[in-house]
Amino acid sequence: MSSTDQLEAFRSFILTPIEYHITKSDYHVTLFLDHLLERYEYVRGEARKNYEEYLSEDDDFSLFFSDMLKKIEATEGSIFLSNSDGITYLPLGNLIDKFGSGIHLYSYHIFRVIQDVKDCFASYIPKLNQSSERFTPIPSFNAKSKIAAYNVFPELMKHGYIEGDTHIETFASIFRGEEIYTKVVWTSKISYLVYFIRTLESKKCIDDLDDDIWLVTQKCFTIKDIENLTVKKLRHAFKTRKTTVLDEIVELFAKSK
Repeated sequence: MSSTDQLEAFRSFILTPIEYHITKSDYHVTLFLDHLLERYEYVRGEARKNYEEYLSEDDDFSLFFSDMLKKIEATEGSIFLSNSDGITYLPLGNLIDKFGSGIHLYSYHIFRVIQDVKDCFASYIPKLNQSSERFTPIPSFNAKSKIAAYNVFPELMKHGYIEGDTHIETFASIFRGEEIYTKVVWTSKISYLVYFIRTLESKKCIDDLDDDIWLVTQKCFTIKDIENLTVKKLRHAFKTRKTTVLDEIVELFAKSK
């Protein structure tokens, strides 16, 4: 699993209602904490692996980790609020408390481990880049048509370009300009993915992303046979010749209103 996958698993765990965790751990907070820290270690381990892969490819890793940091910050903001009274766990409206019990203690541990995940991602971002607007990530593609993705989804599935268990909403979400938490698995060659995205852009089906196009592609897709899809791999992928099937799919995308 990549850092993105492990982060999504971590998010799913901490967004699960605390009442479930309390019951599941039979009111033993140490058991809950063990499971929470296990998920944190998975995130940290994959982050380290991704960092080393980026280095080995001589590719820019700061944008990837900036994106990861923003995702966990957004998750934190959806369940915690800090003010003069303390830190509130929003789903239940309680203050977190290191020395409390029940929901107060469980929510404290969630908040604390979120800080550890943030620190993990931040540690891979050069200090100069952490406050630079240039590194604010574009979340996903923005299609001109709201229904185009739904129209081409069955064709991409039929011709084996995307994984068979992909949900249609997962695919559609990458064309709505919104934050992506579940990537689409591309099961064909990287050159075909590059061709598909480039053709969508040249046909004005999606907003022009200029130099950020492969960064956004990396956010939205993984490739089944490539463990770590990097911007460099996308940028230097072999340029495939015109393909009738993909051309027809893009044409369908373009005609969708």
